[in-house]
Amino acid sequence: MKEFPGFSAIRNFVASYMEISETSSIRKIAEGWDNRIYQVGNEYMLKTPLNHNKEKQLDMEVQISRFLQGRISVPIPSFVHYGRMEDGNFAALYRKLNGVNITNKEYGIQEDRIRPDFLGKEKKLEFFRDVTRISMEIMSISAEQVPEIAIKDGRELMEYYWDILRLARGKIFNLIDRNSENRIEDYFRSALKPEVFNFKPCFIHGDLGGWNMLYDMETSRVSGLLDWGNASISDPALDYSELVYDYGDEFSTVFLGVTNQSGIKHDYGFLKRSAFYVRISGIIDALYGIENDNPSYIKQGLEDIEIRF
Repeated sequence: MKEFPGFSAIRNFVASYMEISETSSIRKIAEGWDNRIYQVGNEYMLKTPLNHNKEKQLDMEVQISRFLQGRISVPIPSFVHYGRMEDGNFAALYRKLNGVNITNKEYGIQEDRIRPDFLGKEKKLEFFRDVTRISMEIMSISAEQVPEIAIKDGRELMEYYWDILRLARGKIFNLIDRNSENRIEDYFRSALKPEVFNFKPCFIHGDLGGWNMLYDMETSRVSGLLDWGNASISDPALDYSELVYDYGDEFSTVFLGVTNQSGIKHDYGFLKRSAFYVRISGIIDALYGIENDNPSYIKQGLEDIEIRF
């Protein structure tokens, strides 16, 4: 068997929870911004952070996932064993959820992925309605009931995005043309307004794109929602913007139609903030790539900046 970094530690960590033979299948199937994901046999998945700075985030995901069990209608990971492996790295083992990722985006290593158009028009629209219903369930969870979690109001988010602009000046502007620099500067100044970021914080997933959505081809329903490590009490437009970024205007039409029919009133700046989050996504990707020495994210981010600015 070909060994990858940490194989022995992963195998021993798994063996401390359940019976596992020397030949049991352990293979890496995904790598995202924060974690590597391994499949263990046919029934379990193991997640380990890319670096020690991400360990607190994974620990938070375990706690949030336990809190959410039974509170939303879609299955979420059920963690059965977590802690530090013998090599010092943190890891968490959870039961595998069936389904395939349903996304238009490609991130790192990712198996079993389909695009929404593959479903056909009617099933795709039904999927979008299903996702909208799930996002409404998430937003309706009482913030007072959630375990200790980050709270980010409009003022804090504005400060965060001003910091993103400062980082872009130092790390990205030397990679793009002067006209794009000016357009980015102008756009941030026009978008980051107190009246636009005047929203009521609520519980959000924090990374609600299709890359974390599982779909069951047999039942034609969402079969899992992964990766709760970025959950917080913050802007509902963040979750919506991730879905629009992945699924586009067709999803937006379904989402706004369903939420309006349900009597949900979006605040004045909801769509303006969503548009902002989508438009600057390339800047976020490029900064991540630069800070983590990941050329594919740098390339992807710069290409997105060129299109949007």
